[in-house]
Amino acid sequence: MLKSTMSSGRLTQANRDQLETWIGDGPKVFHLLYNITKDSCDTATFHQRCDNQGPTVTVLYNPQRSVYGGFASVGWEGSDIWSLDNAAFLFHLKLIGSRKCNKFPAKLGCKTVFSSPTYGPVFGYGGDLNTFHSQPIPNENGVFKLNGNMGRFGTNFDAPGLQSADINNGTMDVTELEVYKVTDGVRLKTVETQTEPGCLETAKCWRKTPDWNQQLAESLCKELGSYQCPVESNSGDVRILLLGPIGSGKSGFVNTVQSAFSGRLRQLAPVGNGEQSITTQFKSYRLRTRSGGHPNIRLCDIPGMERRLGLDITELGFLLDGNVPEQYTFNPCVQFTTRSPGFVYKPPRSREVHCVALVVDTSADKETETVNWLKTFTRLVTKRGIPLAILLTKIDLAFPTSAEDLSGVFKSQAIETKVNKASSIFGVPRNNVWPVKNYENEACVDDDVTILSLLALQRLVHLAEDYIEGQENGITERDEGGNGGDHPGETVESDTAA
Repeated sequence: MLKSTMSSGRLTQANRDQLETWIGDGPKVFHLLYNITKDSCDTATFHQRCDNQGPTVTVLYNPQRSVYGGFASVGWEGSDIWSLDNAAFLFHLKLIGSRKCNKFPAKLGCKTVFSSPTYGPVFGYGGDLNTFHSQPIPNENGVFKLNGNMGRFGTNFDAPGLQSADINNGTMDVTELEVYKVTDGVRLKTVETQTEPGCLETAKCWRKTPDWNQQLAESLCKELGSYQCPVESNSGDVRILLLGPIGSGKSGFVNTVQSAFSGRLRQLAPVGNGEQSITTQFKSYRLRTRSGGHPNIRLCDIPGMERRLGLDITELGFLLDGNVPEQYTFNPCVQFTTRSPGFVYKPPRSREVHCVALVVDTSADKETETVNWLKTFTRLVTKRGIPLAILLTKIDLAFPTSAEDLSGVFKSQAIETKVNKASSIFGVPRNNVWPVKNYENEACVDDDVTILSLLALQRLVHLAEDYIEGQENGITERDEGGNGGDHPGETVESDTAA
């Protein structure tokens, strides 16, 4: 069996894996034969490079960041021939940068592949996907205005309910068109490979995750969207406290997770840029699914921390124990104490925090003083036996090349280095450190962002669930009343219940 590394080209590792699955019959190697940015958009050059090469994949990339194309199991030829290629299919990999994995199989008995010396790749009689023909197409500032069309999309290939505009954004303009030869073989995944412009991905995964596709995004939404803590207890919702400096992205993570469940961008938690925290209150956000259901998960957001001002160790202890009332407005100049308005005496266990996520801006270099300051808070969390995780936010700013294709995050050596460093500094297991990207400049939800954020949330929920189970089994050192630490708020007794 042929064994080879991935050839060059813009087709990402994840997309090659997806095409390999759709083509079937074992692992495949993709050899780049032709791309219009280097070889010119010209029918003669296309046939010179691609004729008689066997099965091929044609991939189009447009300025709107959509990726689509077609597979032909028969080879291209320089004569006018229509083929009844029942193994041929059209496909969709991305729409406006979001992963959209759809396969459109050939309809039985239809003419699906057309070879002609005056045409580039053509799929479907009449043009389900007609790329270009006749005279060469010039490069106009990085865009090729293809003179083909998708006017009969869905005629010879099964694409129920979809129009061509759902695939190519209503334009035949492209920034690249590639043709790959497909052969049987195993792709070696131990080298770095250039994919999309500026995107360098490492083929070897340093953290194993399920295959990234639209089905995984939907599966995570379904699993977490219907989550109920299986432990029989009075804990109610699992409560995850987001802790971190100003501008680290705590509120952004709340909005990103809620957007994943809603299927549209949401902004429940206030976000923005500034030297002072946009968030001023303690608030727990109960997530809501698109159907209106509520999983037993609450993300607890607090104002961003800053050195020498704001949250201190005593106040963190009150937060962990549930003494701080909902929507309490923190005053950075006035400490929250047992005499503060709304202080919750003897809070029920349902108000306790079950997991803490330290949110760290990956793009910002942390001074030693800042790191030591943060470690004073994390030491209290671990002393209490509460599980601690780390969310490494803003990876799109720290590593712009990896952000081009988030499915390659767990192949990036640079991100792995950040994960290992955070694990070492804060004494957190590496599988409790998760890189994430929050919505900031997007206009719609993205399956890759959904997958990344929900994989992190899934880990946080599992940690919280294990902690609750440990409490129920009497494993933790905290007493049954939920107040068992060493800060002043835990020792207060009162006949007044909030």
